[in-house]
Amino acid sequence: EQGRQLADQGRWEEALTVWDEARDQFATGSARDPRIGIGYLELATEQEATEFYGTASEMLLWALSRTPIDEGREALRLELERVRAILPEAARERWEEWDDAPDEDVAMRLKRFWVEKDPTPTSPQNERLIEHWLRIHEARRRFTFNTRSVIGTDDRGLIFLRFGEPERSDNGFLGASEQEMRIRLPGGRHSADRAALRRYDTNPQYEVWVYDRLNDQGFTYFLFGNVDGTGPFELVDGVHELIPPAARSAASARNVAGGVPAEHYLQLFYYQDLSVVGGHFGRRFGELERLWNLYTERRRSFVSATGAAPNESELEALEFRFRDEDEFNPPNPPQIPVLSEFEGRARDEIVAQMVRTLSDDGTPLLVLLSTSAPRLTADRRSAYRQQLDLPGWTMRHAVLIRDENLDEVGRLVQPVDPRRADVAAFVLRHVPRPLHLTVTAQTLQQAREIEGEPRPDTLVESNRLPGQVHLVPGTPLSPDTAHIEMSDLLTGTPLPPGMDLEGLPYDVLPARTLWRRDPLRVYLELYHLAWGGSGADVVGDFRVVPLKADGTVDEDRDPVTLDDVRLTPRGSTYREFFDISLRVRDSLDRL
Repeated sequence: EQGRQLADQGRWEEALTVWDEARDQFATGSARDPRIGIGYLELATEQEATEFYGTASEMLLWALSRTPIDEGREALRLELERVRAILPEAARERWEEWDDAPDEDVAMRLKRFWVEKDPTPTSPQNERLIEHWLRIHEARRRFTFNTRSVIGTDDRGLIFLRFGEPERSDNGFLGASEQEMRIRLPGGRHSADRAALRRYDTNPQYEVWVYDRLNDQGFTYFLFGNVDGTGPFELVDGVHELIPPAARSAASARNVAGGVPAEHYLQLFYYQDLSVVGGHFGRRFGELERLWNLYTERRRSFVSATGAAPNESELEALEFRFRDEDEFNPPNPPQIPVLSEFEGRARDEIVAQMVRTLSDDGTPLLVLLSTSAPRLTADRRSAYRQQLDLPGWTMRHAVLIRDENLDEVGRLVQPVDPRRADVAAFVLRHVPRPLHLTVTAQTLQQAREIEGEPRPDTLVESNRLPGQVHLVPGTPLSPDTAHIEMSDLLTGTPLPPGMDLEGLPYDVLPARTLWRRDPLRVYLELYHLAWGGSGADVVGDFRVVPLKADGTVDEDRDPVTLDDVRLTPRGSTYREFFDISLRVRDSLDRL
């Protein structure tokens, strides 16, 4: 409340200081008020105070905690709605289950969302989060025909939040011009006939936004306007939602000279106004115009002669088709959920796999194996085979370790060497508690100068976004020798010939894509295989299952099946890799 009062007085820097210092007043594990972190972020971005963006990002993550929430439940639920507004439709439906979840679980879901959206995990600032709130403030300044949306704007604000500024737009009021009514109405020369139609035309306000980067098939259009001609200004599926209900009535057909409901005249006139935007608006106006021209005779002077309107059934058929397309098959809908400077942008390449293992003394371990490539490397596999080194460039991998509250508790950094296929290996004790791991790969380049001084011996971060992978380990493997235990599978390809294997735990290059000429290398470990000093024969059955892009099994492609693969353990433990040839199969894009 003190921070709010200071902000209302224009003393926003003092307000930020009050909220920042409030973090120290909460003991670890005590209840937190999420309004403090949300308020700090909201105020810092409203003032475009770039020097506070790092702290603002940290404040939000601090506020979203699994600790009990005594105050600020409404602010937490509002933040849930703001995040849901930028999700794809299928994800929004899945997130509805969080409406009834405990506050602590909602906070953690939001925190994980923003942690995994951070384009630069190793820096304090979450650029995607800042961009999100900058768009909210811009929308609040510009799109306020009403404030019904979750961010306090009309529906234009929600589209702006998801996709930013459109490439072009058009706005105005829809309606029948005097000239068009003279042409189209059978009695258009008479002012009384034109006045009868004007009674059904409320001249709704409209705005059309056009984006050219949301669908690779063409432009994407968003139409906003007064629902039912006089209602709230909202995002609508199509023109039919802007026509007043009275214009659809049978009474309007009796009152308007053409003998068809007024909605059909308004549909023609509204599409004519929108045709300047192009796309499906222009095509539909063309269809309507051709139909009406069959019934509207024109003299060379372009003065309308008396003629009948099109048959009502023909007009209804067109209207139903347009309405059906708008609702179920809109032209060029968005193929991406958001258009952001950071989401979907080219990143450094990284592939990371996590393997749960046991050490020789039975200690549960996590082994993270990651390989990367600078974005400028066009063909990664050719680079391996030719042992290509890029002068002045190198890669740095990092692992950020977060606890069950998604607070960072550790960080490991490791440079990688092209002579070792840019592979990094991290070995962690696997503690019996929830963990969240982020593996990143950042391109480093030789500095030309720093503060005006030549420093070619210094490496600095490039302006490329780092590649990143998020991993959530399962429960640790059991050291109990009474039960057979198996590590996670490590899959990939053999390391290129001639590569330096020093420091690498496995002769496996993690891979996300395989070609038929590459063998699939599988590494696994089996534990507790011997009883009473006697050995054990081990036989494994394996299936390599092709997946679709969304991670579901591709039922149209047969799996590669290997039965009765004999594994030869050494004592009580098996540690080995074997190769599977996929030459006779189609390439497996995902495994």
